[in-house]
Amino acid sequence: PLAALSEVVLGHKGVMGHLIESMLGKQAVLYELSTIISDPGSQRQVVHPDTPYGGAGGVGESDPVLFTAFVALQDVTLDMGPTLFLPRTHTDAAHAQFRDQKVGKDLLLQTTPSVCGLL
Repeated sequence: PLAALSEVVLGHKGVMGHLIESMLGKQAVLYELSTIISDPGSQRQVVHPDTPYGGAGGVGESDPVLFTAFVALQDVTLDMGPTLFLPRTHTDAAHAQFRDQKVGKDLLLQTTPSVCGLL
């Protein structure tokens, strides 16, 4: 099943494969492929960075060092607890603010527009 999923998502017929190649070239490395299953009634995840800010690998502070893509294998509705994204928070400044548990994190979460991953 994993090989079939990889081919559909990343293979020559997959949308993600074409997108990754056009953005990063044919030598791009798939670093991780994982799955998430959320059962009905599960607790929602707290907002968190998927990776710590590293800064290495990009030309400047605002350049992402990796890309994360979620591919839903079924329609996702609000009652299923969809993933929320905080675009443009991949910088050192945003990560420092997120780590500030006194004021910064709350302010970041209150003022940063989020995107809800629904299909």
